[in-house]
Amino acid sequence: MIMNHPSFKLICLSVFLSLFCRGVESAEPETELYLETFQVVWETIRDTYYDESFNGLDWDQVYEAHYPAVEAADDMETLRMILRTMLGKLGQSHFSILPGGNSSVLPRGETLGSGTLGLEIIESGGKIYVFRVADPSPAKAAGIVPGSQIMGIDDKLMDRLADDVSVMPVPESLQSFYFTRHVQNLLSGSPGAETELLVRGLPSASSRTVSLIYARDTRRMSGTFANMPSSPVELETRELPGDIHYLRFNIFLLDIMEEIKQAILDAEGAPGLIIDLRGNPGGVGYMAAGMTGFLVTERTELGTTQMRQGHFNYIGFPQKRHFGGHLAILIDGRSASTSEILAAGLQEAGRARIFGQASAGAVLPSILTSLPNGDTLQSVIADFKTPDGVFLEGVGVQPDEAVAMEQSELLRGRDPVLNAAVQWIKSQ
Repeated sequence: MIMNHPSFKLICLSVFLSLFCRGVESAEPETELYLETFQVVWETIRDTYYDESFNGLDWDQVYEAHYPAVEAADDMETLRMILRTMLGKLGQSHFSILPGGNSSVLPRGETLGSGTLGLEIIESGGKIYVFRVADPSPAKAAGIVPGSQIMGIDDKLMDRLADDVSVMPVPESLQSFYFTRHVQNLLSGSPGAETELLVRGLPSASSRTVSLIYARDTRRMSGTFANMPSSPVELETRELPGDIHYLRFNIFLLDIMEEIKQAILDAEGAPGLIIDLRGNPGGVGYMAAGMTGFLVTERTELGTTQMRQGHFNYIGFPQKRHFGGHLAILIDGRSASTSEILAAGLQEAGRARIFGQASAGAVLPSILTSLPNGDTLQSVIADFKTPDGVFLEGVGVQPDEAVAMEQSELLRGRDPVLNAAVQWIKSQ
C-alpha cells in the first residue's frame, strides 16, 4: 500500500510539527528529503500499527529522540540506519527499510533474480552451508557441492557478516533468519559480473577461493500483485519410492496456486505427501487457507490476524477433491510468514506432522509503502495467533520431529529431514 501523505500545511497543525516544518524550509535539499522520508515512516507506523500502545513505547517521544539524528545525517545510508534503529525499538519482524538503489543489504546488480550463481544456503551453528546447487549453474561448474561451507564473499568474511547482523535492531530469535537472507542477497548479482567465494568442504579441509561469473537467472518471474514486486518462482514435484509425493515451492504467490493445487490433487490415493517449506519466506497469506481446503475433510482454522480495528481468520474449507493420506511438512529457520501459518495451523489441527528445525518466528502481516527518497518501508499492520492462542512471532513453529542438518550428511548427498519424513509415512 502506498500511502498518500498530506502537505506540510496539514502537518503543521501541531506546535511540535510546525517547528519541524520551519526547520525544513531552510534545510539543504538532501536534509529536506531525509526529514520528509523520516516523517512518512513515523506517520505510517503511527497510523497503521496494530497496537495503539506501540508495545509500551511513547511514539511521539520516539519521534523527538530520532529527529535530531535525521537532521544531522550526511548520507542516505546513515538515514537508513537511523530509521532501522527506530523501527527496531518495536522488537518485531517485518519492519525494514528496503533501499531503492545499490546497498550492502540488497543484491548487487540490477534486480533480484537478474543473475544467479545457482546456490541455496542454510545456516547452522552460526555458519553458512550450501544446501542446494542448481544444475547447470556457475556453482556446479566450479565444483561447489551441497555441504560446502561458505566462509567469505569477495572481501566479506562470514564471521564479520554475522557480527553485523548481531547488532541489527531485531529480536535475537530472528537473527539467524536475517543472517541467512542477508548472505543470500550478497550471493546475487548481475549477469556477467564476477565474484569470489571462499569455500571449504569438511572442517578438516583447507579453504579455497573460487571465482564465479553470474549467469542469467532463467527461472520464471512472477507477475506483480498488490504491492509485491515480481520475484523468481520455483516449483518442484516428484514421486519418491513407495508412491510418496513431494512438493516444494519457494514462495507463496498466486502465479503458482493452480500448480500447487494440481500437485496436491495428483497425490490423491497415495499413502503420503511431503510439502517442503524450507527456505520459503511466505508471501500471499490467504494461500495457506486455500491450500488447506485441498488437504482436509472438515472446516479447519489456521489462526487469526488481529488488526487495530477488526480481525480476520484463516480458514480452510474442504473441497470436493482433496488429498487424504499422511501429510508431512518440512520447515527450517528460513520458513517464515505464510509458511508458518500453514504449518502451525495444520499441526494444531492434527492434520500434519512437522519435521526439521524451528521456523523463523517472522509471521506478522505487513505492507509496503513507497518513501520520498526512493526506498520502501515494510511495516507491520497486524498480529497473528494460532487457533490454540499461540503467538508465533519471535517463537516460530516447533517441529514434531526435530532433525538437524549436518554438514557431513549434506556432503554425502543426504537430506536427513526429508528422509525422516519418508520413514514416518512408511511406518504408518
